[in-house]
Amino acid sequence: MTGVVLAAGRGRRLQASDAAALTPAQRDAAARGLKVLMPVGPARRPLVDYVIARLVEAGCSTIVLVVPADHEALAGHLSDAVPVGASIRLAVQTVADGTAGAVAAAASSVDDDAFLVVNGDNLYPLDVMRALTALAGCGLAGFRRASLERESGFTRERVAAFAAIDCDGDGRLMGLREKPAPETLTAQTLVSMNLWRLDRRLFDACRDVALSPRGERELPDAVMLAVARGVPFHVVPAEGAVLDLTTAADVPAVTRALALAEVRA
Repeated sequence: MTGVVLAAGRGRRLQASDAAALTPAQRDAAARGLKVLMPVGPARRPLVDYVIARLVEAGCSTIVLVVPADHEALAGHLSDAVPVGASIRLAVQTVADGTAGAVAAAASSVDDDAFLVVNGDNLYPLDVMRALTALAGCGLAGFRRASLERESGFTRERVAAFAAIDCDGDGRLMGLREKPAPETLTAQTLVSMNLWRLDRRLFDACRDVALSPRGERELPDAVMLAVARGVPFHVVPAEGAVLDLTTAADVPAVTRALALAEVRA
């Protein structure tokens, strides 16, 4: 299976956050907004190394990184350090038009019918990724709100910055509620952390989806367009720690969480 890593975005919140407590190399990555190249873990390896390694462990033999037009720094790193077992391809998202645009940019680089999609600034539990790899058809991980607070250390307000998932009794996706009010989230509310199993039918939806109010083509909107067109999505209930690198304050926590992680190169 192919793993698609969304790595084209610039981390504006990372750039705007206080990086005084970081190492010089980490401050440089923060200033440039390069979340995937942020040195983390005990060996201070770029976050993208851990993302790729986790995808390989989950069963992805080909990794497609969706990168911006100015991706020289990332390409230079990958030429020197590619984790064992990974075949790497770069897909350029020439226009920063959102996460659905990023998936559409990967279309010509994906050979398989089905593929995983992950955020380049997140690390997900391996067992959840393997459950999606083994899934028949399209799907997404639905992390319980209580687990995100307990295992990931998120506040309820941070959880509410993502999308709440509505599904029927059979686990079929019925809706995604972006940035729900924190008080509406119960302990069992399922939340999308943007871990998806898609197939080639989603490329058309990613191209066709209307622009969001902020002028981007959003992957959750494209998924719901595909659902409206008859593509079923299964929600996989999930628990476990999701590492999320959004601001400079997240860097020490991600580094501590990766204390025992190894990446072979």
